[in-house]
Amino acid sequence: MVKNRTPPALPTLAKRRGRPPRPGGPTPQAVVQKAYRARTKAAGKIVKLIDPAAMSDPAEREKLHNALSISKLWEEEASRLKASNLDLEDKAKLQAQHHSEEVARLEAINLDLEDRVKLLEDRSAYLQQKSVNFENRYMQLKSKVELEAKKMELEAKFA
Repeated sequence: MVKNRTPPALPTLAKRRGRPPRPGGPTPQAVVQKAYRARTKAAGKIVKLIDPAAMSDPAEREKLHNALSISKLWEEEASRLKASNLDLEDKAKLQAQHHSEEVARLEAINLDLEDRVKLLEDRSAYLQQKSVNFENRYMQLKSKVELEAKKMELEAKFA
């Protein structure tokens, strides 16, 4: 048999004086803060409340002042880096735009070159065909001239 466990209640402060709180009513802020500190301590986070007015040791005040100064410097550095990051993002967008425009231009050049290569290949094939035709015609004319020369030679022989 399994025992029914009740969830742990919120930590409470010492006995309160006066009238007890209403059931289901608002939780006192001190109880909420104490529960928060317990949760962060259990999670391994360090939470330390410091009251600068209660510090009597000047060295401790100096440490607190230094820590606050460093924290302020980190905040300034973070804001500077955020501004720098926005500037770099704008530059990256501008470069991407220029890059896409350049790619489009190069693609247009490439298409133009492909068209020119196709045209040159077509012209080359046409000229090769013409060359073959001229060569055949030359051979026909040459053989015709040779036949005429032999015919004249024979006519001169028998005349």
